[in-house]
This record gives sequence, structure tokens and C-alpha cells, in this order.
Amino acid sequence: MAENITVWAQPRPEWAEGFQHTTIYVTADSEEELEFKKKIIRNALMDYIKQKEGGFLYLTPGMKAIFLQEPMSQLVRFADVRRGGGFEYVGAILPVDLFDVAYQKGLEIVERLGVDWAFSIRIIGRSHCMMFAYAYPFNRADEEDVERARKALHETNKAVLEMGGIPWKAEAPAQQLILESMDEGAKRLIKSVIEMLDPNGIMNPGNWEVK
Repeated sequence: MAENITVWAQPRPEWAEGFQHTTIYVTADSEEELEFKKKIIRNALMDYIKQKEGGFLYLTPGMKAIFLQEPMSQLVRFADVRRGGGFEYVGAILPVDLFDVAYQKGLEIVERLGVDWAFSIRIIGRSHCMMFAYAYPFNRADEEDVERARKALHETNKAVLEMGGIPWKAEAPAQQLILESMDEGAKRLIKSVIEMLDPNGIMNPGNWEVK
């Protein structure tokens, strides 16, 4: 029924702290079709509402304008919450049924390392899988802050692989983690394709280096 579903959580701004926010996108060719879809979705979620585990967020005109921004300005501002312009994230493809496990593992990492964070997922296809991400802002001028974020990225990538997921657009250290857990036949295939296409090693050197 939905065109798209995203979920996000972050401790800043203050009004967002302590909640998981699910955004359900629907489109329609008429007001009647739109109301029908909204009714079906509300009915499907009614048990959660009755049990007071969740509810729909009613938006004032001012809040509605913010949520319709592309991208949302408040989420973009979070990328620089530590000042200094540093921002990295682990994006991973995971089965949807691992949502709660992935969310909890991320919280354990950020609490242990003391890093700022934002969490988001996007459902892919008809719940075939999800794009799961933990993002870590940091101050580029503060080496300790950079190192905490680097550790958080590393531990998040490890957790993804342990859950059976695949880090998406992995940075060089994450690439090596993936290669370490990869089947030897797959690694030989990657190496042979790279050697065939790039015998001089000039295309994006340092990435996906099979040793």
C-alpha cells in the first residue's frame, strides 16, 4: 500500500529524542484512493495505537512544511552538530526482520564509545530488505573526536557482517573486513576481473584490493 517507508531516530533536536519516527509515503490518483490507502494503513497499525506503543504525529502547518523539505533541514543540520564539518555513516543491506537487533547493536556501540549518532532505515522493494544506517558526526579539527567516530564506524561494520548483512559503499577499512569474510572463490573472481580491466592499477587505487 505504501510507496516508501523510512524510519529514523536521533537524540537531537530535543523534540526527536527518545522516539523512533516512521514515515509512510502514499500516493494516489484521487482523494478517494488516498483516503482508502490511509484507512488501510491506519487499521493495520491500530493494535500498536491501542497498546500505546505508537501513534500518528499530527502536524501543524509549520511542522508539515519542515517534514516536506527535501532533504529535511533539521536532519542536514545534524550532520554538523559537532562543528568542524565531519560526518560519516555505515550503510548496510540487511533483512527487515533484523531491524530490532541492528538498532540495539548500534545503540550499544554509541553508548560505549560516547559518540553522537543518527539512525535511519529505508525499506527496499516490498520488504525484500532494508537499507540500515548509523551516522556519526565529528569535528575534523579534534583528533580524539575523529578517532571515536572511526572506531564507531569500524565496530558498526563488524556488527553488520556478524548479522549477515552487507555494508553498502564501504570505505577502505570496511572493504577489508568484507574481503576477510568473503569466500575465496569470490575473491579470486574479483581479483581476476580487476587485473583484466585495470592491469596497470590506475582505476581507483587502494579500493577493493584483494591480497
